[in-house]
Order: sequence, then C-alpha cells, then structure tokens
Amino acid sequence: MNAEGNKSDTDHVRRLQSGDGNAWERFVGEYRRRLVGYFLALGFSADASEDLTQDTFIETVKSINNLRNPDRLTPWLFTIAHRVGMCHLRKEYDSRTWNLEPTPLLHASPGSDPARLRDALASLSPQHRHLLYLRYVLRLSMATISEMCSIRSDTVRKKISRSSALLRVKIQ
Repeated sequence: MNAEGNKSDTDHVRRLQSGDGNAWERFVGEYRRRLVGYFLALGFSADASEDLTQDTFIETVKSINNLRNPDRLTPWLFTIAHRVGMCHLRKEYDSRTWNLEPTPLLHASPGSDPARLRDALASLSPQHRHLLYLRYVLRLSMATISEMCSIRSDTVRKKISRSSALLRVKIQ
C-alpha cells in the first residue's frame, strides 16, 4: 500500500479510536457485508450471521483502542470475528441447524456445480471452512492467517492444503 493509503488508514483508525460517529458509520458500511459473508461461509444461518456481525462490531468498539497498527485493521477485525464465531459454536453447536448459504466461495471453481460444492463445504468442519474462506475468499496471506489464528505459518499452510484436499475429495 502506498504512503497515502497508510496515512488514510491511520487517520481512519484514529478517528475510530476517538469515537467519531461518522468514522464508525463508514467502518460498518465497509465491513458489514464482508463479515456477514464470512459467517455465512462458516455455515451460520443468515440470521445468525447478522447477529454475529453485530456482536463483532460491539467487540470492535470495546477494543478499538487496543489496535496499535492501523495497517492491520482488517486482519484484526477478522480475528475478532473468528473469536466471536468460535465462541458461539462452543456455546450452541448443533450441526443439524447449520445452513451454508450461497457465498463467493461456492463459485470458486469454474464449471463446478454450486449445489455439489455447497454440500461438500457443508460437510467440512467449521475450522476447515474458516481457513478456506480466509485464504480463497478474503485472499489473506498465510502470514496473516497465521497471526489471526495464532498458529505457525507452516501449520496454516498444511491445514489449508488438507482442507482443500478434503473439499476436492467430497466434490468428486
């Protein structure tokens, strides 16, 4: 990112940290859809995804002053989203209620049958779907995913490879 982009991000984060309502409105506008899509890709229903997105924004407001590096805003936000989603799973996990709705990940393989891909994704564990979404939909680097999930980069690489292989097997 260029110096001007870094300055803009830094200014935006400072405005968020100062409680600027317009900055928060812009922030929610920029990230709401991406967060909902993230939770949908993890297999949450549309209603649960909306609720978890709101919970993520609430946690973000509470902890925005802990963000020290404005360039890390997106990975930091999705780290919070990951924790919110996993906490929800621990509290209320019931695989029979999961509903994997269409997301960009379902169209990641040209020529593939979206219904078959949706079924294959739904059969993966939330952890596998999570890693695939971070890597292939959000297009985050292995280093960023490693930081977000608090696991080593080589472990992230192996887990994404394993998740991709499982998905390929389930699609066939």
